[in-house]
Amino acid sequence: MGGFIFKRKKQQADNAQTAGGLFGLNSGESAVISKIEISGNAAARLNSLGVSVGKKITVLSYSLFKSSVLIGCGAVRLGIRKALAVLIEVEKCA
Repeated sequence: MGGFIFKRKKQQADNAQTAGGLFGLNSGESAVISKIEISGNAAARLNSLGVSVGKKITVLSYSLFKSSVLIGCGAVRLGIRKALAVLIEVEKCA
C-alpha cells in the first residue's frame, strides 16, 4: 500500500512539471509568472521580494537532487524549495 502513495505523489509532481510549472524550465531559461498558488506567509514573503504575477524570472540553477531551485527576479536571487516551486506556474519567454 505504501507504493501506491509514492506513485501518486510522483504523478502529482510530474503533472506539475508538465503543466508549465517552474520545475519545467532548464537552468538559464527565463519565463513570466502566470499564476502563484501559494497562500499565507510564504505568499507575502514572495510578494515582498518582488516575485509576483507578471514578473520575469530566470532559473539560475537547481540543487544536486533537484530538491530546490535558485531563481533570479529583478535584482533578487532567491532559493525556493520544490514544494513551493511547483505551485508557481510560468510561461516561457519567446
